[in-house]
Amino acid sequence: MKGRTMKLIELSEVEILIMKSIWKLGDGITVYEIIDYLDQVYDRKYTRSTVKTYITKLKKKDL
Repeated sequence: MKGRTMKLIELSEVEILIMKSIWKLGDGITVYEIIDYLDQVYDRKYTRSTVKTYITKLKKKDL
């Protein structure tokens, strides 16, 4: 990509897991579906508030 620069965005481990969950589950999913997926697939238990906070951070990073 001549003349263009790419910006690398750092993500926390939890942000990466949430992004993987969203990619796997697809559009139109709910926070509760993400919470269930994180619990079932990654054995991670997060509250609705925690997941929403991370989603807000991801949105601020334009993801």
